[in-house]
Amino acid sequence: DIKIRPLYAYNDRFKANADISEICEFSHSYTSGDSVSKEVIIEAINHIGRYVDDRDLYIFLKEPPSHEHKQQFIVELITDNKARLADTTVEFVLKP
Repeated sequence: DIKIRPLYAYNDRFKANADISEICEFSHSYTSGDSVSKEVIIEAINHIGRYVDDRDLYIFLKEPPSHEHKQQFIVELITDNKARLADTTVEFVLKP
């Protein structure tokens, strides 16, 4: 699985630490033009042990935050056998 969790409340629907991956788009392009499904990423991690595509992977939020505020996200990759890899982004300001 892939979980994207904000350290601070994102909007009225997603509070701090809620998984917001359902509103994320994964792409190989900085402009979100080359979408790749979450399932393709998960399948590669589970069957190969890593995501083998050598291109960058970008995550876009398809739903705006409720207001301008500082934010950080925990990005967590979870394999079928429950191995976990997590990292936290730097803090930055999001605007609606």
